[in-house]
Amino acid sequence: MSSVKRFYKKILFESEISSYDIDRIIDVKVDDAKDSIKFKIELVDGRTPTLHVSYENFIKWAVENHGNYTDMFKEFVAGFLSTSDTVDEQPIQEIVDDNGDIMPDEDLPTNADNSMIGTSNHMDTSAVANQVVPPHGKTYFGTYGSGFVVW
Repeated sequence: MSSVKRFYKKILFESEISSYDIDRIIDVKVDDAKDSIKFKIELVDGRTPTLHVSYENFIKWAVENHGNYTDMFKEFVAGFLSTSDTVDEQPIQEIVDDNGDIMPDEDLPTNADNSMIGTSNHMDTSAVANQVVPPHGKTYFGTYGSGFVVW
């Protein structure tokens, strides 16, 4: 994929969503094992991201706002997005040694940048990364707790 195409895909698919962008909620699924609820959202421009949030936080909100809204799921998602900010995921710069002390930046171990993880010939690191990290997503944190949007 060319770098120009990748650049435009990133702008289009990883842009922030505001509460005004929501057209309707297509589907809602509860995952009891992960204590999460997933909202499949249709945006006014036709895109369909999925918002994943804590089921416990949704229930707290639903109990407090019971009967106040005609479309409870849409109002929760709109409220979540309007009261949350995106979180810029920064790599951890501090490393704790065996004694529980934080090691200074200039005294990092040889594998502090994780460059050697997955170098075994039995593991395909790109396959592992594709399974663990969503390809397009943003993390949000705010009044309703934390959540993430996956495209």
